[in-house]
Amino acid sequence: MLAYLIRMIASAAEDGSLILILKTEVRMVLDKIALALTIIGALNWGSIGIFKFDVVAWIFGGTASVGARVVYTLVALAGIWCISLLFRSREEIEGTDDI
Repeated sequence: MLAYLIRMIASAAEDGSLILILKTEVRMVLDKIALALTIIGALNWGSIGIFKFDVVAWIFGGTASVGARVVYTLVALAGIWCISLLFRSREEIEGTDDI
């Protein structure tokens, strides 16, 4: 993966599309992080709904703890980021293979 990224950056530097590729790669990484956090949030809500058990609060010692509040905030921000996936074209989400 890293070798592929280095080759892609080197070839993009030659034709001037380096900024576009870096933006695309950063966006793809942010998409994956946001999706992972959203899945974590969905599983936590599922455990609350089914078992009345908040996993995040259990791990961090309560819903009012700083750790739990950070996780809840990150999950909320990830959910907001994932809204952008609804409005992107398929080519943008999958990456730009033709550059």
